[in-house]
Formats: sequence, C-alpha cells, structure tokens
Amino acid sequence: MTNRIQLPEVNWGAKAIVILSAIAVLIATGPFGTYQILDFVPRLLYWAGAVMGVGLIMNLMALFSLHLKIVQRSSWFMRVVAWVLIGAVPGSFLMLALGVFFLDHEGMFSYPFHRMYFKICVISTMICIVDLRSMAFWTGDKENATPVDDMPSQAVDKNELRQFLNQLRHEVGDDVISISTQDHYLDVTTAQGNDLIHGKLSAAAEQLASLPGVRLHRSHWAAVGHIQRLKRKESGHIVCLSDGRELPVSRSQLPAVRAALGLS
Repeated sequence: MTNRIQLPEVNWGAKAIVILSAIAVLIATGPFGTYQILDFVPRLLYWAGAVMGVGLIMNLMALFSLHLKIVQRSSWFMRVVAWVLIGAVPGSFLMLALGVFFLDHEGMFSYPFHRMYFKICVISTMICIVDLRSMAFWTGDKENATPVDDMPSQAVDKNELRQFLNQLRHEVGDDVISISTQDHYLDVTTAQGNDLIHGKLSAAAEQLASLPGVRLHRSHWAAVGHIQRLKRKESGHIVCLSDGRELPVSRSQLPAVRAALGLS
C-alpha cells in the first residue's frame, strides 16, 4: 500500500494579489535603473515578465520538490530558503535576458551574474514571505498558519512505544506521522511509508502517549512534530502534515489540537 502525497491547495486569488502588488511596487520604485531608463509601458512589461517568469520558475520547483522526502521533513522556513537560493539561478538568467531586450545590454553577461543573483534572492525572499503570509491570512486565522517545528521534549516510555513500533514493517521506520482507522485496522503513516496493523486507535494513542501527539478526529491521530499548520477549510478545520497530506479536525477535538500546537 503506497502513501499518496496530497499537495497543499493554492488560493489563486491571494496569489494574484501578491503578484500584482509586487509588480506595482517594482514599477513605482524602478530597481536596476529601470525608472530612469524605461517609460511606463516598457517598465510595466519588464517587471510583469520578471515577476511572473521568476515566480513561475520558483513555484514549479516548489511543487515538484514537495515530493522529495528531505523537503517534506524540512520546516517551511528551510523550504523557502532552498527554493530562493536554487530558483534564483534560472531566475537570474531570465533577468539578464530581459536586460538585453528592454535595457539594451550588449549581451546576457554584460551585467555581472553574481550581482543579479544576489538582487534576485533579496527580491524573491521578500515576495515569498508576503506570499506565504497572505496565503495564511486568506486560508484561516493568522495564528493557524504558525509553523510547528520544535516541541518540548518529553520523557519516553520506551517499552510502550517499542511495543507499538515493533508491529510495523522494518522498512517503514519508526518516525510516525499519523494513524488513521480503516475498518478493524490502523493505517500507520511514517516518514518512510505506511503499514496496516490490527488494532484500535484509542489503544494506539495510549501506547504513543509518551510521543508528542494529538487526536484530531475519531478516526485520526497525528504526531505534533509533523503538523505544519492548522487552518480552516470550508466549514471545518484541517491540519497540514509534513508529508503534504491533510487530515480533518473534528469540532470536539479542535481545542485539544490548538492546545497541542500552542495556539490560543
């Protein structure tokens, strides 16, 4: 049984607002000497192409990288840093090409590449931060978007925990992300895969009591360290997990989930 990665939903309205705002700010401020060199329409075309082109590169890279386990296990801060540092390389080539077309540069490398790369990193980081914060604002409460990276360490009852983990196949490891009920079985998802074992969720939660976790729903449990954020969705709430999946949070369990995540 394979674990299907569900990618986070995109609020296109919020993203469009961020893109248009970024273009407007760059047109008004005119970095790279574009305010002095270009009239309004060419400046509009230059920065629209730059923002949408570089943005497309970084968003595609982010989309495909979410399938990588090393990315799934990383915090959102580290993901953004990686996306900016790597995405700024093709982004810089795009900006140099735009410079030849709009700014009459003699060649792609008439402007120093390292200077362009640094500027793209700075501008892209600011846009990414605004983009993530706006997505959080439009998808739920601001506090719901707070990433959960580090939780206080707790004493581990190794016997109870090992008794549960020994039921799992060796290849799936012991880094438990979530547990969901499936008939009379438990679908245990780890950072390396998932396995079906016989049992009840209530009994499993007791065995994992020493592991920081929380009951999300009558059918779902999740390790707190793997919960990226809590957000609203339609008429209820969901949690976004480190492997890209989303699990529902029942109304009765919402206070417990908020408390586990340190939210008011």
